[in-house]
Amino acid sequence: MHRHKVVVTVVAAVLSTVAAQGQGRELLWDNFITPPDGYDGITARSSERQTIVTESWTADDAIFSEQQFPLGVRVEEIRWIGVRDPSQSYPVADFIVLDDQFNTLGNPSADLEYSVRVLGPSGFPIAPEAYQGTIDLLAQGFEIELEPGRYYFATRVADAFLGRNFVASTGEGQMNGVTFGAFQSAFFGFPEWTLVENIPTAIVTEFAYQIWGTVIPEPASLILLAAGGLFALRRR
Repeated sequence: MHRHKVVVTVVAAVLSTVAAQGQGRELLWDNFITPPDGYDGITARSSERQTIVTESWTADDAIFSEQQFPLGVRVEEIRWIGVRDPSQSYPVADFIVLDDQFNTLGNPSADLEYSVRVLGPSGFPIAPEAYQGTIDLLAQGFEIELEPGRYYFATRVADAFLGRNFVASTGEGQMNGVTFGAFQSAFFGFPEWTLVENIPTAIVTEFAYQIWGTVIPEPASLILLAAGGLFALRRR
């Protein structure tokens, strides 16, 4: 289990570095295993709020190894492949990040702006459109800094109690992380986070998320350590 500290104050130089690096973000974790768009067409799992389903989350793990990211990462953008009922607008999205014990880091962030790129038919009657969703976290004032370790990320979209939304599966059963994903929904009888392999009715699989951002460089990391930690999740 990882230890995380919330940075109460951040030096202005760090903020300017974050803003400058936001223009050159890189792919930190890629769970779009199946080409070309990361969606294998096998299944998808509910991840929605204020739709016909009142609330649910589908998450998957991302690993930032100490060998590759010795000082941690800044998460600036998250992308996912979803399937949805295209007759609804789903005006906003939610985002959450958890540690490897499913403890929420910071507060779940709700009602965020996001963009959509339609991919085509999903093959599922209840949610016939496949799409790629993107939340630009940095552009909306978020600072998310993670030390090396394993985390879970999830997104969901919200509507006015209409439509359905799911996070799509990827990899045709191939595992990219440590687990095949996790699910939480009191609506469906899983009030606690549950690994998908422990849900009898679920197809055991990965879910399509990508994490984009920047690697924490040496000078900025030293300032952050002096400020009191390597994890921050808050809105300016």
